[in-house]
Amino acid sequence: MAILINGDGYEPVTAQQDADLFAGIFGNGLRVLNVGGKLTATIISATCVRIADGEAIMQGRRIHVEAGTYDDFTIPAGEQGATKYYAIGYEIYRDVDTDEKCRQFIQEVADASATVPVGGVMRDGATSIKVALYRVEKVGVNIGTVTALFDTPRAIAEVYPVGAIYISANPTNPSLYFGGTWTEVQGKFLLGRSSGHEAGSTGGAETKTLATENLPAHSHAGASHTHTMKHAHGMPKHNHTGTTHKAGAHAHSLHHWLAAGTGTGRYAAQGGANAPTYITDTAGSHTHTFMTNAGGADKTYEYNGSTGASGSGNTGSTGSGTAFSIMPPFLSVYIWKRTA
Repeated sequence: MAILINGDGYEPVTAQQDADLFAGIFGNGLRVLNVGGKLTATIISATCVRIADGEAIMQGRRIHVEAGTYDDFTIPAGEQGATKYYAIGYEIYRDVDTDEKCRQFIQEVADASATVPVGGVMRDGATSIKVALYRVEKVGVNIGTVTALFDTPRAIAEVYPVGAIYISANPTNPSLYFGGTWTEVQGKFLLGRSSGHEAGSTGGAETKTLATENLPAHSHAGASHTHTMKHAHGMPKHNHTGTTHKAGAHAHSLHHWLAAGTGTGRYAAQGGANAPTYITDTAGSHTHTFMTNAGGADKTYEYNGSTGASGSGNTGSTGSGTAFSIMPPFLSVYIWKRTA
């Protein structure tokens, strides 16, 4: 049955209820809190180790040494030539009235790596547990080393000092949890520092536009192809005219036959051998004009052919130079940097 702890009508918080709260925060293991003297051990004499004020938690139970006070632990006297080890700390137990209390304990252990078993879980019914804080080395009659057997949780100011980065999917400013002054880092990935990128430097971009020097060396091959051509030469209808050179002077010879009487006698006379010859007067020099291809038709002379096959040439231009995204897959979160 659930109850409201410290609710109206109920008893004050029990030791177990209080232990459950702190076990939920710190876990069931041993933790010495960063308060007061932090239960620091100091060698006082050959037989005394003093534990300063502070607070330890085991299974949610809190062992508290009041501020400004301390506890002295008396270590058994040693023997010359012998080395022994002791665990010192506090035992939490239930008395006959089942009240939970604590007391000192000093217990010899086997060697320099040994400690004392806790002894069970009180929430599950164990009646006592041992909280070993230190292992004390006894060398002969003197105390040698004192070794802590616990972790000390660091204070929040130490966990998140100025310059620390806090990441969360929760938008709450971490100053609410840890104090200090925090500045949100927006639109940036985190990069581990290097010699080329010192801590605190910024850079980079979400998109990139390629320049010619960003392209790998390459060529474009043109397919084998031919160029055809067709053309004509036209010659319209036309004439050529001219004038001959002057002809030389010349004459014509003329035979004059003897005249005969009428009738057949005339022919006989013409065939006679004694016909006289006359030469005409010389004609003057003269020229003749002429015209060629008069009335000819228009002429057209055509040629069809190709330049022959070739495999070289330039490809067409393409592309627009638009910037493209270089953003890797991401999960967006809140990033805060402590500045004060």
